[in-house]
Amino acid sequence: MAKSLERRGLVTISGRGPTWTASICPAGEQRLEEPVPPPPAEPDLTAADQLVRRVLGAGGELELTESDDRNEIRELVEQSLKSPLRPHGKKLDLVNDFPYVYAVVLVDYFGELVEARPVRILENIRRYHPSVKQFKQNRDTQRVSEEHVGRATLVLQSLVQEAERRDIRVPSFDEARLLNRSNSNSKLSGAHVIFKVGDELYAINIRELPLKGGAKIEDRWKLRGTRPQWILDRGYEFISSGKLELIVEPIGYGDTRYRDGKRKRLEDQLPEVFRRLEISRRHTAVAKQIEAKREKYKKQRHEKEANIARQKYIDAKTWEYFKELSERWQKLERHREFLEQARAAMASLDPDELNQAQAFLAHSEEVIARLDPLGHPEHLVPKIKEPSYADLQQYTPNKARFW
Repeated sequence: MAKSLERRGLVTISGRGPTWTASICPAGEQRLEEPVPPPPAEPDLTAADQLVRRVLGAGGELELTESDDRNEIRELVEQSLKSPLRPHGKKLDLVNDFPYVYAVVLVDYFGELVEARPVRILENIRRYHPSVKQFKQNRDTQRVSEEHVGRATLVLQSLVQEAERRDIRVPSFDEARLLNRSNSNSKLSGAHVIFKVGDELYAINIRELPLKGGAKIEDRWKLRGTRPQWILDRGYEFISSGKLELIVEPIGYGDTRYRDGKRKRLEDQLPEVFRRLEISRRHTAVAKQIEAKREKYKKQRHEKEANIARQKYIDAKTWEYFKELSERWQKLERHREFLEQARAAMASLDPDELNQAQAFLAHSEEVIARLDPLGHPEHLVPKIKEPSYADLQQYTPNKARFW
């Protein structure tokens, strides 16, 4: 530090080692008299910037309060993608599900984390994948004019070989049908190629975009077998444009399309195809992790509620049993009192009646002794049956949600 000040002409240094000293120069004294400049002004923060700062300050999870306008928060979350405060590879997301009531959280932004990697475009094919071979041989399903089938075949084979390099399965239709858990196989049955990315299936199709002006095909049924079926199905003559389009359809819904353009050919867009598939795979994996956590949380909450309900049931049944024993004992005590009064009253009976009365009261006394819970200590140990589903329902809050 002293050397730096000396070089700037603010101090002079003399001596060496432990005896060195520094003296301030006139320029240094003048500098001390000058006012300290204020720190550079921080640029104005937008509302979206402020939200990003709040979430980061909360450790990436900001639970909203009643004072937060949720519609406004939703708009700010969308705007926050352009915030300079947003960390690279992260974005804000608004959630109102497990484990939050309502919150803004910082999540991975796969759009920035996943990069497009080059895809090798084949110039010739030595060995066809079965699905690609079927595409090349079956004119009825090609949807590409004959002069462009070769190029479309190269695109499909390039896709297949790149998929296998990236550990993406390329199953046959029969294999995919077994893997497909949904009831519909319509997308799979018409697909040129099928990809299995993670647990998701995608139908991959290629077609040629037509030019306008094709004439209507009359009596199509007469032409079956003489023309490709895909042209007859159109109902109009196909005018070739030479422009190819690749359609990537998940089994669920929606699709993504890539086509020849003025600046980019279809082949140049194949890296983006795999980039989007990888982003989709990561989103699916995260969704499954969240779902697994949600189910675990629900199970734990269910077990907790069930244990609370079971304890309430046991407490209620134990108290009922205690009251039953107490009431039984009180009734028997009244019977004992009556027994003593009856024995005193029977002294006036003649001998035959007296014997009958004594036998009657002796029998009653035996019954009282047999029924007395205090005469049988084992009755003081409650025996509560295990509760059934119906037993616990009345002790469980939010029945519709947890039971």
